[in-house]
Amino acid sequence: MRTIQSAQATYQATIGNGSYGSLSDLRQAGWIDEVLASGEKYGYSFALNKTDWTGGTTPPRYSVTATPRTYRKNGRRSFYIDESGELRGADKNGALATAADPWIDWCLAYE
Repeated sequence: MRTIQSAQATYQATIGNGSYGSLSDLRQAGWIDEVLASGEKYGYSFALNKTDWTGGTTPPRYSVTATPRTYRKNGRRSFYIDESGELRGADKNGALATAADPWIDWCLAYE
């Protein structure tokens, strides 16, 4: 999640012209590896949603979710991050995490 968040910030500030990239865009730029770009890594499934900047007043947005591919076997917690950089998540019984889930300290995410 941190890798994607960092890649998105770089993409938006450089070749994205203010917009965020897809996983494929981030891979083509060399900021994430092909395994992560495929949407599966470390036993988790990753999904990225984005809204491009059109020059109007609505800012570009993105969110990424990571859910265990097999609940309990690959993990219990689902995760969510967006352009704010705040990692959120909880044990969702394999369901998607959302922006409404509790904030997770990056240092504690690896426990």
